[in-house]
Amino acid sequence: MNCVFSGEENFKNWQRSGDSGYLQSFLDTFEIPSDSQTLVFSKTSLQASRIRPTNPRAIYFNDEIFVGWVPSGGILEISVPSPETGTNFYSLEMDVFPPKLVREDDNCLQCHGGSFTRDIPGHLARLVYPERTGQPIFKAGTRVVD
Repeated sequence: MNCVFSGEENFKNWQRSGDSGYLQSFLDTFEIPSDSQTLVFSKTSLQASRIRPTNPRAIYFNDEIFVGWVPSGGILEISVPSPETGTNFYSLEMDVFPPKLVREDDNCLQCHGGSFTRDIPGHLARLVYPERTGQPIFKAGTRVVD
């Protein structure tokens, strides 16, 4: 993955598109189908403050990479599974050119590295019961979705 982000020349064909930034260019580069989209309405991500029922996070994926995007969020949340290290987490800052890739393991491992993933960094889909604002009601319980 890093080779794509190693220099400005790798972005010469990327197109910025309004609020979605480089999302479509990212999906095209990594051959992630846009119809893989799953919407998340609860405030459970790096971009929790931007997520609400009327502004959900979209997650797109293929067999090799997952990417999360929130309208007007300014970043893409990226996770890449690795047989050596478990899942690696990144954010791609889209308000700069070239976009800036940042390793996000510390933030993401709060949820993606504990008992839900058997203490190995990994992907996690969990059903939560949200308030009207999208804030999870953890005392109502959660369920891991497989």
